[in-house]
Amino acid sequence: MKLIFSMLLIFISIVARASIPDEKIRSCFVNKENKGPQQCLLSSYTYEGQRTTTVSLRGRNYYIQDSSECVNDDSCVMLGRDLQHLKDADIYLRNYESKKIIKAFEDKSWTCFKQKNGDLDICINFD
Repeated sequence: MKLIFSMLLIFISIVARASIPDEKIRSCFVNKENKGPQQCLLSSYTYEGQRTTTVSLRGRNYYIQDSSECVNDDSCVMLGRDLQHLKDADIYLRNYESKKIIKAFEDKSWTCFKQKNGDLDICINFD
């Protein structure tokens, strides 16, 4: 009986910390690949204050991880081709039509994530 109760408590604590994955179809492109935007699948889940989003585009997965617990100079966003090699990233915006960098959000803007010390730069249209 104690074993069953212990297992139940462990299960409840795991479920309480993790969220159910959320999946959406959006438009995405990887900057510098010279390929136009295509449909991508965004799969997001939250675990212990960190949200991880998997971007599936053209048979490849890219990972964006952001934390609600970042402080001062810490990067709140990380980006990578796998979860073991995430790098600090910046977020910026691009115009939907021209894809030029803009300073303020516009209708249908691209939200982009670029590694600070790396070459990965991926843009997503969340509309």
